[in-house]
Amino acid sequence: MQIKRIIYTGCLLLFVWTTGFAQKETWNWVFGANAGLTFKSEQLRSFNGTGMNIPDAILSDLPGTFSSSMSNLEGVFSISDKDGNLLFYSNGMGIWKADGTSIYAALGGHSSSAQSGIVIPYPGDNNKYICVGLGEKADNRMNYVIVQANSPTDVSVIGNLKTFSGHTGLLGESMSAVKHANGEDWWIVAPGKSTQLGSTVYMNAWLLTASGVENSVPRKTTNTGLYISANSANGYLKFTLDGKYFVYPTYNQDLIYGEFDNQTGEFLNIRSIEGGRYGAEFSPNQKYLYLTSTDNNDPYNGLFVWDFEALLQGTTTTPIKQLHLNLPGALQLDPFGRIWGIYPSGRDMFLIENPNEPNSLKVYKLIDFLLPGTIARYGLPSFSASWFYLPIKGADDFCMHETQTYTFKVSKGTGFYELSHTEWDFGDGTVVLDTNFGEQTQSHTYTKQGSYTITVRCIKTDGSEATNQRQRLKIRVKSCRLPVNHNISTMSIDG
Repeated sequence: MQIKRIIYTGCLLLFVWTTGFAQKETWNWVFGANAGLTFKSEQLRSFNGTGMNIPDAILSDLPGTFSSSMSNLEGVFSISDKDGNLLFYSNGMGIWKADGTSIYAALGGHSSSAQSGIVIPYPGDNNKYICVGLGEKADNRMNYVIVQANSPTDVSVIGNLKTFSGHTGLLGESMSAVKHANGEDWWIVAPGKSTQLGSTVYMNAWLLTASGVENSVPRKTTNTGLYISANSANGYLKFTLDGKYFVYPTYNQDLIYGEFDNQTGEFLNIRSIEGGRYGAEFSPNQKYLYLTSTDNNDPYNGLFVWDFEALLQGTTTTPIKQLHLNLPGALQLDPFGRIWGIYPSGRDMFLIENPNEPNSLKVYKLIDFLLPGTIARYGLPSFSASWFYLPIKGADDFCMHETQTYTFKVSKGTGFYELSHTEWDFGDGTVVLDTNFGEQTQSHTYTKQGSYTITVRCIKTDGSEATNQRQRLKIRVKSCRLPVNHNISTMSIDG
């Protein structure tokens, strides 16, 4: 094995070790009627293949299950500490500590609000969070409180309930949060609808800094130029992992999507297609969009996969794959790059094992996965997409002897892990150790054709691996040599 070391010293490492990055804050999910999943424990269970020649399978690395004190039809959120210990959870109305103790009851969300709330780490304070509650339809009610969480047993609400204001349109149903381009602050985003029939949709973006929500007034409001009914249910507003693109399902109306400038808070190049849908999630490589419908009688029913780049370019209005499954609930990316969904009113879950590979998609149904006495309904926890942003970017199909450059961006978070370095394994015996946290860049030349997997591992100062942050990129290296006619050397050309 060939090992190269790239060591950067001085202030950069000190900066990295004191800022850390998101680790296990998303490792506990609380949702539905008292249901819970924990990625702190693993189990091995049998799945039923869902057609498309997908065989039944026994899968490992599945989360454990637990029960909670909370029940809600739709929107929920939960947060864990850097070690994956559940801190608190909410249905957008009440807030409960990990042990089920209620600590707040008037956040302002609603049981039938798709995204009844979200939790965001407070910039500059490792133990403080902002919790947002959002009403249903056009309630125009979006509030927040600050929660101090020093440990799973020491969690409390500090200060009074505050209200988001200054927005355009009526708030309700959908919201999200995405990290600012500076890597420290956050954008809190919520669509606003007019009271008129066929009303314009506005995208409101509030800036959260270490000083708080900036005057509780949006830094930016964007007129989408698109229309939906004001007093209607909507779906899950989601962003790509790098925070640069968004999708806004509007339930039984149109699907709205486009670009987001996470420096200014402005929405750009906004488009729409017919078919609103409900659940939404992006693949880890950001190339594909997964959607679910809530109406069994509608042609848009089921699970859909879209080529998101083609949608952005306006070159298609047709999904690349549609599975006619009764999957009307939310979708959520897990810490291992898989997408989970739910079958409402039961204990079943479904899992998209390989969302980066829609042409060979593996979708499994796990029967009675949740604990007895708990029920999945329509919602799964809302997380900021930025928690999961650690992709490898670069070419995946090229000729040997061509030097390729790959990048790997470690997104800052509140984990405060002490990282020593990353380990780049190019799959051909070459391993590179890199301590340049932020955005790393590596160049490599493959000298033999074949299939390889580039793997980046994050190594902590104690020598152990932050396993949930391991990222992979499959590539294909081709020969690209032109066939040669050996008889050419014996031919002569007469002038």
